[in-house]
Amino acid sequence: MEEIEKGPALWMWDYLRRSGGRGFFLPLSGGADSSATAALVTSMAKLVFESITIDKNMETLAILRKVVKDEEFMPKTYQDIVGQVFVTAYLGTKNSSEETLGRSKRLAEGIGA
Repeated sequence: MEEIEKGPALWMWDYLRRSGGRGFFLPLSGGADSSATAALVTSMAKLVFESITIDKNMETLAILRKVVKDEEFMPKTYQDIVGQVFVTAYLGTKNSSEETLGRSKRLAEGIGA
């Protein structure tokens, strides 16, 4: 379980670090795919936050500040990181239901985006 959670999350962090990207954009449908992707971004943010706050890793903090383009940024929670690197939007279609819209809203609220 730990490998499934951490492997993709660490890959996402490495991608941000190497690419010079500012974060991730995810169109939410309310389905399993977008939910799983949002969960991976949340896992990544938790690992980064733990590295900074528990392990006191200043290199991780420096990289995070470079990613978010703010040399003063100091997250107080992992949600602060999510809020800086993750953008979502509901992507409904004519076939989408109110239930799908509701799931997307709950997912966005739950991850702090």
